[in-house]
Amino acid sequence: MPRRCLFGLDETRSPTPLRHWGEWLNPGTIAKMPAPSNLPLGLLDMLVEEGLTSPSTVAKIRIKAKEAWVPIGKILRQRGHLTMIQLMRILELQTSEPHLRLGELAVREGFCTEEDILEALRLQREASPHALELLLSEVQCDQKQLCRVLIRYIRQLESRAGDQPVQI
Repeated sequence: MPRRCLFGLDETRSPTPLRHWGEWLNPGTIAKMPAPSNLPLGLLDMLVEEGLTSPSTVAKIRIKAKEAWVPIGKILRQRGHLTMIQLMRILELQTSEPHLRLGELAVREGFCTEEDILEALRLQREASPHALELLLSEVQCDQKQLCRVLIRYIRQLESRAGDQPVQI
């Protein structure tokens, strides 16, 4: 049986070559792209599957969420908790320790305190709305059907919690 790796691909298949990056930014292209069959469905994909929204709306939401996302390193730099040299050092360390998050490495290396990281995470959450928040601000959904999808999504996450990927 093939082992799962960090990217959700089995090691016996080679990944599909990436298309030109510009195609990924076109909402029409994104909406038409099928999700790989060996990866679990994401919440937005489940909402499309249940007919609560359209693939084109999901594509727009994903773009908005990506545009709104503020990396924690940027927040820590803006707040004066990290220098560019320190941030580059942490990112370098992260290449050899990808299981550790940037904040964990910043604390371990003595560049930031845990309080600095918690504050940056709070600011990140405030500045970066969840894709579901973005969707609900644009689309009216049946609440019962939405709750059923959320429960299904949570169950999927719970079932994956014990399924640890193989690190390569």
